Amino acid sequence: MNTVKDFIRNTMGCKCPEEVFEHIEVDSTVKLSEGITINHKINVGNRLLVYIVDGDNPEVKENFGLLIEAGLRERDSKGFNRLRFAVIADNLHQAEMEELEMMVANIEKVHIHFIRKNELSDLSF
Repeated sequence: MNTVKDFIRNTMGCKCPEEVFEHIEVDSTVKLSEGITINHKINVGNRLLVYIVDGDNPEVKENFGLLIEAGLRERDSKGFNRLRFAVIADNLHQAEMEELEMMVANIEKVHIHFIRKNELSDLSF
């Protein structure tokens, strides 16, 4: 069973210093004010904010711009250093991934990761 720290470090490639991982909060099934529901929201050391979303969900695909805006508002209002999106999907096509990547490409300290659902199967939240 993987931990949230393993997921953030190994799957997402976070290079945060060890002390950041002393505080981790995970909220599940979070409904944002924009009406979009995300699978998980993770606060890592009050420095890294991670939104885990279902990339196979048409609502998420259609409203990814709103999701980015919500994440940026939360990142900035709560003083996080970085925002990462983990898009969990088995059915995203290359063109869809490129489109989502372009949406965050010029936003400082925002990253997007595409992760297969089976990579989360042994993760303990």
